[in-house]
Formats: sequence, structure tokens, C-alpha cells
Amino acid sequence: MRLSAFFLLSFLLAACGYKPADHYARNLMGETVFADVQISISDPAAGPILIDAVNEALVTKLNSRLASRESADTIIHIKNGRYNIYSLETDEKGFVATYRSRVSMNVTVYGRIERSFSISGTHDFSTSDTSVLSDTERTNAVREASLRALDMLIANLIFLGYDSDRK
Repeated sequence: MRLSAFFLLSFLLAACGYKPADHYARNLMGETVFADVQISISDPAAGPILIDAVNEALVTKLNSRLASRESADTIIHIKNGRYNIYSLETDEKGFVATYRSRVSMNVTVYGRIERSFSISGTHDFSTSDTSVLSDTERTNAVREASLRALDMLIANLIFLGYDSDRK
């Protein structure tokens, strides 16, 4: 019974023209991508975090292959990547209990299209028993907020790819 339901569902999805979302972005961007991240002079420690988050998002969410600048179908240039971390909530003793990290950046995509985007992402997190923010917590917060900002970029690229595929 389950097998026939699986085949029926597969047939319906294939018959209606279902395509995964990354299909549209790949049509727009190609198979290979180079990420050019401009590191902020004011906080160079956040640069590698941002670079890793960008590469992770491109590989895992778009199924793209990273390539050199010369051989890439699309170049994604990220500049003015900045972040801040601020308190959201304090406990009854007045210590910070919850923080929010916010990452914003300007992204320009070069390739089959040329578009610029301003994207941002946030991540809320709690600290351990102390209100002191450790380097590990700060790094993780910036990484998660960067991934959420890149989700916004990917959603825009998927929409543009879907729109161009329909024409």
C-alpha cells in the first residue's frame, strides 16, 4: 500500500512539473560559484566567519561547486559586512540573559545576471550562567546570523531564477 502511494505521489509531482528550488537558482547562476568577501578593517576577526558561512551556504543550500574566480560561472561579491551584538533581555539580577546578533552586508552577483542586494540576518541566543559573552558564543552568533542573511540572498536568487524560467 505504501509503495503504491509513493509511486502515485512521485507521478503527481513529476507530472505537475515540480522542480526543487535550487534548480531555479542554478539555472540563473550556473554550476560553479566564486565568493569574493571583502573583510572589514574594523573587525578582521569576523571575516573568516563570514567567508566560511558564505561558502557553506553556497554548497549546502544551492548545491553549487566552489571554483576559482577565472573558472566560475558566477561571482558573488560581498562587501561592507558588519555585525553587532546587543542585549535583548536581562534577568532579575540585571545581568544580560539574551542577546541578538545582527549581520548586514551588500552583495553583488555577477554572471548570467548582475544584481545587487542589501541583506541582513539576525540570531537570538542566550549566554551561560554568566552575562559575559565568550569568543565562541560571539563567533557562533555571527555565523548563524550570516547564514540567515544568506538565506535571504538565496531566496532572492531562487525567485529571480523562477521568474526567468517562466519567461
